[in-house]
Amino acid sequence: MTAPRVPLTIGVIGHRDLRSDEVAAITSSIRDVLVSYRHRFPLTPILLLSSLAQGADRLAAEACAGLQSVALVAVLPLAIADYELDFSEPGDLESFRRCLARSEHVVQADDFIKSMPRVSNDLGTMPESARSYAYQRCARFISDQSHVLIAVWDGESPEFAGGTADTVHYRLASTERLPDERQTSLWSAEAGVLLQIPALRASSVSVSSGQNATLTGDAGPRVIDENFDQQQWNMMTPDPVANRIEFINERMVSGGLARCPRSVTEAVMSIADAHASLQQVRYRRRAASVLIVGVCTLVLIHGEQSIAERWLVGPALIALSVTGVLWFGLARSNVKDKFQQSRVLAEGARVQSAWLATGVRTCPSDHYLQGQPHVEWIRRAMRSAWLADRIESAGEETSAAAYEWMQGQLDYFDGSSDREGAIARNRLKAQRYRSLTIAGLVLALLGIAMDAMRFVTGDGSATAISGIGQVAWEVGLATAAASAAYGYLLAFDEIDRQYTFAAATYRRGLSDLEHLRGHAPKSHRIHEVVELVGLESLRETASWLALNRDRSVRPL
Repeated sequence: MTAPRVPLTIGVIGHRDLRSDEVAAITSSIRDVLVSYRHRFPLTPILLLSSLAQGADRLAAEACAGLQSVALVAVLPLAIADYELDFSEPGDLESFRRCLARSEHVVQADDFIKSMPRVSNDLGTMPESARSYAYQRCARFISDQSHVLIAVWDGESPEFAGGTADTVHYRLASTERLPDERQTSLWSAEAGVLLQIPALRASSVSVSSGQNATLTGDAGPRVIDENFDQQQWNMMTPDPVANRIEFINERMVSGGLARCPRSVTEAVMSIADAHASLQQVRYRRRAASVLIVGVCTLVLIHGEQSIAERWLVGPALIALSVTGVLWFGLARSNVKDKFQQSRVLAEGARVQSAWLATGVRTCPSDHYLQGQPHVEWIRRAMRSAWLADRIESAGEETSAAAYEWMQGQLDYFDGSSDREGAIARNRLKAQRYRSLTIAGLVLALLGIAMDAMRFVTGDGSATAISGIGQVAWEVGLATAAASAAYGYLLAFDEIDRQYTFAAATYRRGLSDLEHLRGHAPKSHRIHEVVELVGLESLRETASWLALNRDRSVRPL
């Protein structure tokens, strides 16, 4: 069975009434963008989101025809039968149905948005305002879910809600929420990549680049026109989010999964877990190398002072230089940063996997790591995996998954005996580390005391004077070791606090589920408990990252 891969989501919005003499050029431009991303990220599949309305949406469906690993996803604002009532022009309905038949997945946007029931009433009786509202929500859903948004747009200001210009302004501003969408201070902008294909409407006389559409002071959309150079664009347009997603897919394809996962999210969790463990091992090895070389340096210096062998000066200086290089490399390495990001991605994917299994419609990335722009790629990767899994799951849900997830997490953190569970293992490690630290400090202090006594009883000669340097070196090493040990002990205490908090959270969640089980619970009540417990876990992980990373947090 082929391992699942995280997709790159590309959405297309645009005008319906395009000029017929520009249709071929627009289709070619959309295809150029798709081909460019396929060449740059060959292991990453593409989900092309389109509502299949007349005009640009259907040109996107034509543009992706025949492209490998590009799946067309029809994201509809209404139920199919209700949506078809809007296609009244000759041949319009037939064209829509042909595109619909070519789509690999067909979904209704409202099914993916929590707190938004379907707006469809009896066929033909829906108020015009409700239909427009459904179109606006659908367009914004495509924008939110797309890392790359292609806008076939004339660059003019918005004329009505849900139109192309309105969605572009929403993408650039990313602050306005609809009345029945979740209101949260944690929500913030994720503009991603915005590409404009300039296009004349049948009623237009000129086309604008759209730079005047910027509402927040950022750069406007990148224009893709007849001067588009694909090779130059590939070199001049870095995409760190897509690069990270490609990296995850490389690990999946290269056999980085211990077992075949059931979903894309589960695969992401496994890869991130493995990568975090790898970074931990690397950091420990580098730290051990610094310690070993540092001890060897101290032995050489002590030997040179004790037996007065000049030939030991050279090796001592070399060892001292190597110690400095290793320490500087460890301090400047991004191993710690990679570990933190992998750990955060794994924990977010763990919650997302549970929400998907229990039928919770909320996307965890809407509530995760907001205000930390340096890890935007984590939210985007989680969102792409979430969309792929939601499309495949078709809204499946099971209450048994809620009990299984919470019990599994509680067993991991707390365990069922004194030596089981992460809390007990962490406390045992902390005790061993304290003992090792105390032993090391005692030996260092004994060495300092012995050298100090020899210096005090000396005759002020060069040997005694050089002993000052040796004592100073030993004091420096002991101080550095004590400082590092103190920092690690604080880290152990923080981990212990986090694990204890997590265990208490999952224990409360299980208690709530047991209470619901005795009262014939409805699925939405179970969803509420699972979502609340997941949100607590996400907040705790996000707080840990913000406190332990040397990065700024963006004001909300």
